[in-house]
Amino acid sequence: MQTIIHPQLKNDARAARADDILRSCVHCGFCISACPTYQLLGDELDSPRGRIYLIKNMLETDQVAEATATHLDRCLTCRSCETVCPSGVEYVELLDIAREMLVERKALSLKKRVKRWLLRKLLLKTWLVRCSRLLIRILDPILPKSLGTKAILTRGSFAARAPESKLPLIQEQASDIDAAVSVVLLKGCVQQSLTPEVNTALCRLLDEQGVSWQFLGNEGCCGALEYHLGEVDDGRSRMKALIDQLYPLLTDVDYIVSSASGCGVTLKHYADYFAGDPVYRQQAQAVCEKLVDVVELMEQFSWCSSAQRIWVHTPCTLGHGQGLDDRVGALLAKAGAEVITGKQDLACCGSAGTYSVLQPLLANELRGRMQQTWADSKPEFIVTSNVGCQLHLAVDSQVPVVHWLEYLRQHQV
Repeated sequence: MQTIIHPQLKNDARAARADDILRSCVHCGFCISACPTYQLLGDELDSPRGRIYLIKNMLETDQVAEATATHLDRCLTCRSCETVCPSGVEYVELLDIAREMLVERKALSLKKRVKRWLLRKLLLKTWLVRCSRLLIRILDPILPKSLGTKAILTRGSFAARAPESKLPLIQEQASDIDAAVSVVLLKGCVQQSLTPEVNTALCRLLDEQGVSWQFLGNEGCCGALEYHLGEVDDGRSRMKALIDQLYPLLTDVDYIVSSASGCGVTLKHYADYFAGDPVYRQQAQAVCEKLVDVVELMEQFSWCSSAQRIWVHTPCTLGHGQGLDDRVGALLAKAGAEVITGKQDLACCGSAGTYSVLQPLLANELRGRMQQTWADSKPEFIVTSNVGCQLHLAVDSQVPVVHWLEYLRQHQV
């Protein structure tokens, strides 16, 4: 795809990079059928190819039409298009460039800008999110369902089936054992606040295998939320802060472990975000080389689970983003669970980070489709790998939705 960059953007490195990406697109259309928003809306402008044309037009005219902002805003960033693309178009990077430009030009409505600002201020303050758990019980009747508050209120139903989940949360300390494997565990901003039981389950599972673990003190955000909302400079600042925490530990640990796949996919691309910064690019690459999703670590050990019938949901960030599709299902099946995998044509559950709040109608429809699929399979549990998907899928679900680490911990035999 040939693009004639507007003269005003000739010296903008982002425009040059976007031009390189655009030129790799051959208009084949494979991405269209894989796109969840196109499946829902049937409008090519709500598909990757359509959005690519809109970004191309933006770069050629140096103007942002209202329709451009609307259609780009509807993208889930699920990466299913990248999985099926035969030309290797780096669509998400192109989208991030366009979203940064939208933010700079204030192309989004005031209402949308305010909502994004509030999300950044709320979700990135861990103490505030923790306090929100207490407030949710009071405010739940007036909060949008898309926030997933029902999932938080009903988590006790799972705990009731498994008393061990009521054990006190493990504090920030390393295991005092002579271990063959040593790891740093990333707690995640939202996960440590709204589903802290996931980190508790992981620590206890690692203790059983003799793995020495530690948390970071005052762990910062990985930067994903701000970066993908177009606040690129703020996102990079958070990335640098986390790299500064992790880099000095690399010689002493075997792995850096992410148990929230939404954080993990961003962390695994850290080096790409610092292409123009040789110092941080080198440090980011070193961090990436030790970073694993938790399933990559847990596959190294043997597990034995009871034979419940479980439906395994693979988040887009784990399957498309990290290329680890079916790995959780395979681990749990090997452990003894009766595993049902989701249909491959269900590209996204609709959570997609902040998407379920910013685009609730589309997010709810995607969730409803996925819930209908597992309802037909009659599972006893739904397991997933990401806190956002976990809370989103639990809304109006008659089946417990848990992180797979929680399930494994509570159903070992």
